[in-house]
Amino acid sequence: MIKIKNTITQLFISAAVLAVLSTPSVGNAKEFVKIATGNVGGTYYPVGVAMGKLFSDKLPNVLSSAMSTGGSVDNIGLLRSQEAQIAILSAKVTHDAYNGADQFESKPFNKLRAITGMWPSLQHVVVSRSIKSFDDLKGKKFVVGAARSGTEVDAHAVLTAANLFYRKEDGAQLNIEPVYVNYGEAVDLMKNEQVAGGLFDAAPPGAAISELLASGDFHILQPSAEHSSKLIEANPLYSNYVVKAGTYPNQENDLTLSGYPAVLVTSTDVSEELAYALTKTLFTSLPRMHKAHKATQFIHPDTAMKGISIEFHPGVVKYFNEQKTASQ
Repeated sequence: MIKIKNTITQLFISAAVLAVLSTPSVGNAKEFVKIATGNVGGTYYPVGVAMGKLFSDKLPNVLSSAMSTGGSVDNIGLLRSQEAQIAILSAKVTHDAYNGADQFESKPFNKLRAITGMWPSLQHVVVSRSIKSFDDLKGKKFVVGAARSGTEVDAHAVLTAANLFYRKEDGAQLNIEPVYVNYGEAVDLMKNEQVAGGLFDAAPPGAAISELLASGDFHILQPSAEHSSKLIEANPLYSNYVVKAGTYPNQENDLTLSGYPAVLVTSTDVSEELAYALTKTLFTSLPRMHKAHKATQFIHPDTAMKGISIEFHPGVVKYFNEQKTASQ
């Protein structure tokens, strides 16, 4: 009896040791990992919340939580100041920040490093039923997203391709009035008929978009083939994606919308050890993430490079090299 009990005890001890060995280590000191996301009504924030809980649960010396922010452009500032250690960005803002383009002209963020491509983030132009085309938006108030957000960057690209201009530097006659608010405020303004519509940057189905379409008072504008071609020609990171009928309430037909992958990033201020631990934890816990939010079903090692136009962090490279060696 004693012999059997000792054997069982040894098995439990062995299992515990294996569990400890399989958990990525980040040293003895507590590491605080802030995840810069977006506003509460979008996709970035709930995914960031789930990711923060995952890291805190799986990594004994990590305390992680999501930050609600203005979006991708704000997130770059938070990474620069080290107020955030990782962030979710649009592929375009990632590219522009690293290369010092567009809003980041003369101030590139060379410390920016990639972890993985995530999900296709599509540009939904949601408008009242009275708006039938982009031309109908001329002279109207339109929500372009929060100031300094990736959504505003996308809104500018989408509207410019439709010959709708609101920035003085565009060098064209201004013909649409921008409103700079987050998704939650945009929904309220639209329901109160204070704006004609707004652009929502999200992986289908976006919560704020679903809320608006469920009322029956709004719909998603389908860009013309000419509009999409013009947008993609000016912004090569964009691609077209099909949103199947029924993805949203009252959506009777398939929609073809433009977008590009969201990207999970960090910076060289984060150690190789920590970046490795976070990457390994994420990719070995994908079933849990898939349950937390539908958009995360697009995250997979095979598509990790999708939308990536910058260097990967050395800790991420270490993880993928290990997986490559293990599969050989």
